[in-house]
Amino acid sequence: MANLIFIAGLLLLGALLWYVFAERDVTKKKVGTGLTLGVIIAACLTLFPFEKTLENGDVVTSLKGGIDIVGGTSYTVRIDPNIDEKTGKPLPITADAVKSAVTTIEKRLNASGGKDLFIQQQGDDRIIVEMPGVSEQEAAEVRETLQQVARLEIRQLHPQSAQLAAQVKAGKQRVPGYELKEYTFKNDDGQDITMDILLNRRIVVGGDSVQRASVDPAQRGVVNIKLDSEGGKKMLQATSSMTLGRDQMANVLDGVVINVATVQGTFGSNFSISGLNEAGEAQKVANALENPLKNPLVIEEAREVSARLGKATVSQGITAGLAGLALTLVFILFYYRSAGLIAILGLVVNVLILFGIMAMFGFTFTLPGIAGIILTIGVAVDANVLIYERLREEMAAGKSVKGAIKTAYEKAFSAIFDANI
Repeated sequence: MANLIFIAGLLLLGALLWYVFAERDVTKKKVGTGLTLGVIIAACLTLFPFEKTLENGDVVTSLKGGIDIVGGTSYTVRIDPNIDEKTGKPLPITADAVKSAVTTIEKRLNASGGKDLFIQQQGDDRIIVEMPGVSEQEAAEVRETLQQVARLEIRQLHPQSAQLAAQVKAGKQRVPGYELKEYTFKNDDGQDITMDILLNRRIVVGGDSVQRASVDPAQRGVVNIKLDSEGGKKMLQATSSMTLGRDQMANVLDGVVINVATVQGTFGSNFSISGLNEAGEAQKVANALENPLKNPLVIEEAREVSARLGKATVSQGITAGLAGLALTLVFILFYYRSAGLIAILGLVVNVLILFGIMAMFGFTFTLPGIAGIILTIGVAVDANVLIYERLREEMAAGKSVKGAIKTAYEKAFSAIFDANI
């Protein structure tokens, strides 16, 4: 469906360019009519059916409601201070740290910019996050995303990790400079296997050196990492001294080992993290590494939010808007007769395209959105009044209907354009 919409969009864009650069009026009419019909069809295909039932039984609508209409989940998040490595004391939380946390949360949860996400600072070290209409599964994913600091550490395994890890765990052996970690991975049969490994406490490269992280489009469960120049030098220096085909390195994200790989060659700024085979896991890791948090976050409160104004109030708002619109359309039809009928048809197309675009790009439908749509329709009605009054003046001046229509649209355009801006 997404590919069809993309192809249709390219065709409509081509038609629009053809319409703009066409010189003959006949060509403009034909192309313009086809373009309008194409946009209407695309909007209808996206908008209808309005309600769809998924395989799991959930009912979704083509227009997503905002938190003031459908409710959602609200989180109160506390920003925890970092610990000074030298003194062991907590560092003060600065205004820049809070600003950075707000920006990072927004990028992680709303990378496309199309969600109705509400983020607001509360006090000196807390943030309110509201997301509308999220399911229990989505709420759990949001919780995990919020608390993921995305502190990446690339560390080397002990050359004899397989032999020594069990002895260290049993307390029979101590290996200075190394720590015991658990590593869970899936075997060829898809079963979870947990093993103990010995990791060097010294970090080869940290997450602050990550310049870019993206999911590999050609390989499942792989994230491609690009380090900055300083990180690339450290990685090159570390891998140059390793025994290829034997020595191993681990990627540790927020204290959890997510990947262990045998070093097969010397590399620098570019490398990959593999083995992220859970659904959406690779994308989550890439998003987190792209937007790491400078301070850890703790969710103090998570609660369900009902529709702020309730269904009754929303229904009253829509009814009032529709009543006002209906009165306006009746006036237009009464005052301009057949021309008013054309104006009403144009308004219907306007609203259909507007809703279709909202559904196509997944934008949320909120109470301020309802007011905005009514205002948009009002501006469209105003445009018709300007055109028709100018049309009457031109026809009174003796112009033909065709000439008067063309002049009316041309002379009213600047005022219409100004009103829409």
